[in-house]
Amino acid sequence: MRDAPIFRLEKFLPFRVNRVADNLVREIGGVYREMYGMSRGEWRVLAHLGANGSNTASNLMALTALDKVKISRAVTALGARGWLSRDVDRADRRVYHLSLTEAGRAAFARLAPAMQARQQDLFEGLDAERYARIEAALQDLEAVLHIEMPER
Repeated sequence: MRDAPIFRLEKFLPFRVNRVADNLVREIGGVYREMYGMSRGEWRVLAHLGANGSNTASNLMALTALDKVKISRAVTALGARGWLSRDVDRADRRVYHLSLTEAGRAAFARLAPAMQARQQDLFEGLDAERYARIEAALQDLEAVLHIEMPER
């Protein structure tokens, strides 16, 4: 009987990608927590609406990789801060269009550059070619997994 190959978790791609993602989120999350005491979900909703404009909660679920409960909590928290408005859809009153208020846009305008600077700090040891290869690999993984992303 042949020996079965030894499974090595540290070589298992899904584990490695998840571990890297968890560490990146922890590293970069300090920025939105320190500036505004925000959760990851609040940051994702704020960032998407700040960069792309109005959207519905159901669309945000797919675009932000957050479940319905986390979207609801983020929307509630951002609304309580006065950063988010909800407008009912005229054709379907069950649907709300979410958008940032002027205060929300101002918060995003302050936070986005700080997030970009933190990302740059994290990757300062990578030259442009290596960073481009990481970007390309991520795009390949998104394509294989049929993950639709907003325009880059």
